Amino acid sequence: MITPEILKKVAPTLSKEKSVIITDAINNICPVYGISEPNILHEFLATILHESGEFSIKEENMNYRAARIHDVWPYRFPTIQSAIPYEHNPQKLANKVYGGRMGNDIINDGWIFRGRGFIQITGKESYFSYFNFKKSGGGYAFEEKPKTIEELLKLILRDDWSIDSACWEFAIDKKLIQSAANNDFKTVTKRINGGFVGYKDRIRYYELCKRYIV
Repeated sequence: MITPEILKKVAPTLSKEKSVIITDAINNICPVYGISEPNILHEFLATILHESGEFSIKEENMNYRAARIHDVWPYRFPTIQSAIPYEHNPQKLANKVYGGRMGNDIINDGWIFRGRGFIQITGKESYFSYFNFKKSGGGYAFEEKPKTIEELLKLILRDDWSIDSACWEFAIDKKLIQSAANNDFKTVTKRINGGFVGYKDRIRYYELCKRYIV
């Protein structure tokens, strides 16, 4: 579907070596999920490029200053002062913002099931949905067959598994294939992000994908 040269045009910060690895993963894994036509790939890649910082982020960074915590979670931390106890304490912050929801029901679940993958799976419920999907033979057939959720959490940090988990999030969990086929990037963004944070940057990537992936 794409070449390393094309990928470098939409993700210029990628090294030549990594562009080959990522291109391989995209070409092998994405079609299994129905992400193969250019207009679907545009939405998918534009989303990943923004979410992952051009394939550089595979695990959620929870090491924030108080001001950033307030910006990201204004309802949970209505003032900068209220965020200070969680400043530069990733585990405490993850358990605060993710604990008691998304299937996280015991101590430390928020931290254990923080975001991973190029489109970050977050929360125990989503991780176990993906885990069961892979156990049943869904998606791309990797040689590795994780037997426990702990094994899966480690595998997702690998580039090819990060692509696969992103495909699952996009096509299976969020059911965005039809929206992408309809060039409805606003719906894609809202379903993935929950809103339109970073939309200007997402559109920039979207336009690059439409220009170079035909």
